[in-house]
Amino acid sequence: MLAAILLEEYTRSLILLVKNTSSLTGTRRISLCSGEVAPIRILCNRSLVLTKAVVGANYDSLAPICWPAALHHKRGAAGQLRRSHKPPLQLAFPSVGKYGLFPQTYTAILAPIEQALVRDTWAVVRALGKGAYGHVYHVINVKNGVQAALKAESKSQADRVLKMEKNVLQGFKGVKGAIQLISMGTTDSFSYIVMTLCGADLTKICTTLGKITDGTLLRLAIRTLLCLKQLHEIGFVHRDVKPCNFAISAASARTIYVFDFGMTRRYAAKNEKNEWFIKRKRTRVSFRGTLRYCSLAVHQRLEQGRVDDLWSWAFMAVELRDPLPWAHLSHPETVQAVKEETPIEKLCTTGTSRVFIPIMKHFQKLGYYDRPDYQMIFNTIMEEVKKKDVKLTDPYDWEGKTFDPSGASKVIEVCDRLGVKCYENVKTARTEDSSESSELGFLKHAFSPKPTDVPGGEKYEEKRKKSTSVSGNHSADTVPTGSKRENTGSKTKEHSQGVSSYSH
Repeated sequence: MLAAILLEEYTRSLILLVKNTSSLTGTRRISLCSGEVAPIRILCNRSLVLTKAVVGANYDSLAPICWPAALHHKRGAAGQLRRSHKPPLQLAFPSVGKYGLFPQTYTAILAPIEQALVRDTWAVVRALGKGAYGHVYHVINVKNGVQAALKAESKSQADRVLKMEKNVLQGFKGVKGAIQLISMGTTDSFSYIVMTLCGADLTKICTTLGKITDGTLLRLAIRTLLCLKQLHEIGFVHRDVKPCNFAISAASARTIYVFDFGMTRRYAAKNEKNEWFIKRKRTRVSFRGTLRYCSLAVHQRLEQGRVDDLWSWAFMAVELRDPLPWAHLSHPETVQAVKEETPIEKLCTTGTSRVFIPIMKHFQKLGYYDRPDYQMIFNTIMEEVKKKDVKLTDPYDWEGKTFDPSGASKVIEVCDRLGVKCYENVKTARTEDSSESSELGFLKHAFSPKPTDVPGGEKYEEKRKKSTSVSGNHSADTVPTGSKRENTGSKTKEHSQGVSSYSH
């Protein structure tokens, strides 16, 4: 079976798989019921590709084709399907019964997927991953050779996840070191966005390298913290912070991206005066996150704020040096109990991981509305960087290594087939040089407070409107969340009393 993931998942279409094109050469044309004409191009002497979407085509106009017997009894608007006396092409029509399609109405298309173009621009190199709502593909621009990632979502899913991804990427526009939105659009059956292509994720890197050095660990903590701060400053919380949702850039070894915003939620927005307000927390929410890294607030079904992302970040960073006590557990209540009973000092036992003790104690004082002290966290880690005599410009452990050699060969293969100039950006080569002072200057500026930052405190809570539209405003945000706290006065009310080391 030829690869047709994108078509099967995202188009209600017939997939034309031509097994023998010896009787056809060059370009042919088919007539449409509407009188329009769409060209047919024969590729690689094995595949039929319609270069534009076709609706209402007259199948009888395809004289060289012998239709499968299963379709012979069906009649279209143009008349009965009939066999041709010319040498036949054998066509397969998977999913015809599944989608209830009839020959006279179809949206045509691409066979096989490797030779398909999305909006005449993006050629699929390979599938990168799939989830409950969509697929992600490595694509290449056939006009300029630029590589990117394309995420597609079936329209039947009401764009619920892709819409959130798009909102986050639009907020990241122009933000240095953040994934950028390149293009977006829709077809008859799926919506898609094209964004910056990432390299290997941190799970793959750490699994491949084994134990990473202190210098890489500390600088990785800084860079991933910056990713989350950038997300928080545009009004979103991630709600699923974990190693596999961070990746190095495909073009630069020192750039770290946070991605996968499917569970992201807007926690802050601006009013008509362009002033930030924080959305009112809900009384109880669904679980959103990963059991291993989520905060106690998520276990307690409370609204997640910025601090909950940072709890997950801290667990992720500590795990690079010390195993998490609950890592081998799978029952939510058991994991919650161990998190509550484990003092921070026992969580951070080795020298390098102990830098996170004062940081996590800071988190204990924060509630949903509070703003974390990102600058303090950065300065605390930088003190350890200096103690270890680590330079910000030192090579990371992964520099110069290739984590996906098959990806590079696949890119070359697709570029050769399409006649596109190939730009190699799969290796983790360092592409820019900067001095220690400029690197430190950039980070100090990035973590310093700014007037445009989202503030913290209950006084910034969203004001209730007298009209009944308030409930509508809240219900409009249909992406569920995962944690919440209650504040009484200036102090945070603990939902988990006793020895709850991670309560907020």
